[in-house]
Amino acid sequence: MEPKDLFKYEHSHEMYKQLSALCTSEGTKAYWKWFLALSEIPRRSGQRDQPSEWLVSIAKKMGLECKRDKEKNVCIYAPASKGCEDLPHICVQGHMDMVGTVAAGVEHDWSKDPIKMNLKDGILSAQGTTLGGDDGTGVAAVLCLLEMRDTFKHPAFEMLVTCDEEIGCLGASGLVDGELLSEKVKYLINVDSEDWGEFTISSAGTAMRRGSVPVKYIEAKGGLTKINVKIEKFQGGHSGVDIKLQRANAFKWIVDLFIHAKSLLRKSNNEYNIVDFEAGHAHNAIPSHANVSIAVKNEIANQVVEEIKKLHKCYCDIYFGAEGSEPTIEVKTEPLAEGTKVLDFTSTCNCLQLVEKLPHGVLRYSPDVEGLVETSQSVAIGKLNGDKFDITIFARSSKDEDMFALVKADEIMFKCHGAEFVKVVEDAQGWPADPNSHILQVFKDKYKQLFKSEVKTTAIHAGLENSIIMAIYKKNNMESISLGPSVIDVHTSREYVVVDTATKLYELLLEVIPSL
Repeated sequence: MEPKDLFKYEHSHEMYKQLSALCTSEGTKAYWKWFLALSEIPRRSGQRDQPSEWLVSIAKKMGLECKRDKEKNVCIYAPASKGCEDLPHICVQGHMDMVGTVAAGVEHDWSKDPIKMNLKDGILSAQGTTLGGDDGTGVAAVLCLLEMRDTFKHPAFEMLVTCDEEIGCLGASGLVDGELLSEKVKYLINVDSEDWGEFTISSAGTAMRRGSVPVKYIEAKGGLTKINVKIEKFQGGHSGVDIKLQRANAFKWIVDLFIHAKSLLRKSNNEYNIVDFEAGHAHNAIPSHANVSIAVKNEIANQVVEEIKKLHKCYCDIYFGAEGSEPTIEVKTEPLAEGTKVLDFTSTCNCLQLVEKLPHGVLRYSPDVEGLVETSQSVAIGKLNGDKFDITIFARSSKDEDMFALVKADEIMFKCHGAEFVKVVEDAQGWPADPNSHILQVFKDKYKQLFKSEVKTTAIHAGLENSIIMAIYKKNNMESISLGPSVIDVHTSREYVVVDTATKLYELLLEVIPSL
């Protein structure tokens, strides 16, 4: 298919010209064609219909069989080359959704706007939004393989693209044995990793929970000031991959500003009330911003503002090594209208003290794999939602028993604060390593042959869909691996892709698939 048949926007045509100039083959040019075409499709997590229908339409244009399940997961089937019909099938798998984040001051309508990009010095980034390299780079590679299938000899391969991976692997969890993947699939290649030169052979299990703290409202009396505190420009990042970097959590940070302000300490007898509360944006991202308003007595408002600013500066100094540039703070005050609905003092304290107690960050490193985070938790999202204060937490561990023990402790803590505690999505099992698998050996050999260097094998502290798929299709007894290009600062508006690593991903798959 020609770019003119895929692109709707002139920006994509221009970017394709720039990227093509860096390519050395028709296959790698086609790779960027597919990445740019995908970037025109609204596919923020939760938007299943458009990317799913687009993939089905592409399969039809390629003349390939395609199936879609009730979850809107899509599987496209490429028949084997002549003479390869009896070989085991290969599944190459990625996810269609992306985390949609914008930089402060940037307007982007995720329901219709394409992602606009910049290319400079071999680095591809977006203009103030997430790029969608996670996992657009992987999906583009498989679409390119499907289009180029007649140019190389291969066994049958099946392209599985799942939905809503970023919000709990919902699509993968909804797969049903016997529906999409065939029983002949013996090798599962996941293209959702983000460090070129590394092959992932193990990942952490995950558990997402939401606690809802009941709250009571009162009508504010006269003589109160509303203090709005907005903190932004935290590093944030992926709460699995980046958790070991000890970056600050904007959700926990803003709670600490209020709890530790001297004028608001319980012994001061100065009651205060939450008016509005919103922190974090995604369950699997370290919170990078928060916006909270409280009501205080007029006579202490100025003092509270100064204490909050001083505390913010102290925390900036503490986190300097992890955050680099200082997170920003904006504090505004205005009279609070009498009769405004605010949380009562008991509810305010109950919510803030629960957040303060919840563990965030690395809880245990692996005793067996140097530098590998074994168990962690992210206190990810906080939002005042009617008569509930909702808190989303996301636990990870390569040891399922440790993850469940952590979640059980969280449950006890929430219930001590009178909160409801629910499982948001089904838990994902960990994926145990197999360093002696055939698929790993083939990938290592081909990588060395192509790029004249050794590759690193690793286990990651993040959830990959491999474990879910292998558990559902257990009778296939699949070997698996995960790889991908260098995608940096995923889930943030600073996300970028190192261009040559993305084309190398395609070139490596092109060599490996015939060899398996």
